[in-house]
Amino acid sequence: MALDSARGRLLVARREDWMEVLGAAPAAPALAGYALECTDPAALAARLEALGCKPRDIAAGLFASVLPPALGSAWLFGTAEGLAGFAH
Repeated sequence: MALDSARGRLLVARREDWMEVLGAAPAAPALAGYALECTDPAALAARLEALGCKPRDIAAGLFASVLPPALGSAWLFGTAEGLAGFAH
């Protein structure tokens, strides 16, 4: 389910579904992660991997990675097209 707001879109799903996509998800009530649009998601994935994260390629132009606790929970990141395809 998607809820549109002035600052973006909130995607709502079961914890199990988010764990499958992101690799981790906290128990409710919580935000499982953030989606970021970028022009070169493969470069961001490589940089995260160099920092010890384990980004996963989940679709064309779309990656997910669990982050260290200091940075938050998880990121879903990709091109505008990759994110649009995921959110619908």
